[in-house]
Parts: sequence; C-alpha cells; structure tokens
Amino acid sequence: MTELSIKNISFLICSCTLFFLEILFFGFMQQHSMYLLLLFLITILLDGYQKRVIAVLFFLLCVLAYLDTNMFGSNFTYLSISTITAWYLDEQLRIKIVIPFFVLWTTLLCKIVSDGYLFNIEYGWKKIIIIIMMNSCILAFFLLIKQLIEKNKP
Repeated sequence: MTELSIKNISFLICSCTLFFLEILFFGFMQQHSMYLLLLFLITILLDGYQKRVIAVLFFLLCVLAYLDTNMFGSNFTYLSISTITAWYLDEQLRIKIVIPFFVLWTTLLCKIVSDGYLFNIEYGWKKIIIIIMMNSCILAFFLLIKQLIEKNKP
C-alpha cells in the first residue's frame, strides 16, 4: 500500500468514527453542542487534501443534518462560508495557527444565525459562549494531535 492510500483509509476510518460519536453524543444530550465532524473538517481543510476527500466529510455532515432536522444539506449555508473563509485566510494570513479558530468562530456564528432563520431556534448568550469555547478547546486538541502526528512522521 502506498502512503496516499494509507492516508485515505485512515481518513475514512476517522471520519466514520467521528460521525458515529457525534450521533452518540446527540443521542445522550438531545442537542448539538460539540461538532466533531465540523472540527475535523476545519483541521484538515488547510492540509491540501483532494476535493473528493473533503466531499466525504461534506456528505457525512449533510447526513447528520438530515438526522437532526430532516433537511438534507441544510448545513451548506455555513459549510460553504467556512470553506471559502478557510481558503481565503490561508492565502492572506501569515500566522497559520489562528486560521482554524477564525474559521471555527465564523462557522459557528453562521450556524447559529442559520438555525435561527431556518428553524426558529434561539440560543441564549451563555449557550453561544459555551458552544464556542467548548468547540475551540476540542479544535485545539485536534490541532495538537495533528501536529504530533506530523512531528513523528519519518
């Protein structure tokens, strides 16, 4: 097996695992506050993965939106904005460590606004701050794991 095929297989295994974990957390808490697949997408978005590999994550996120709201693809309103923001900031900013956090904050704010507009879901300020801080901590953990994996590569 080549290095690219091993990378793609590990990517698919990790994506499916996070998908089932997110369904499991939603089943326990009956609400979304941790967006594991979205954080994984933000983590790998700037690594130069092929578009078809990123499309797998988009599809899993659309299935998750269907399970949550019965509207397949309702999350394209904020996924497209986050992808365009990530690629734009990758070209414009020199400090690469802050890009995933800017993308996360933009995406979460767009998601909260679109949830309010499409589904009439209102979040309080405390809930918004908790969601942003919790997902920022998990994103920092994902980035740390990514950095450790890249550091240990031969």
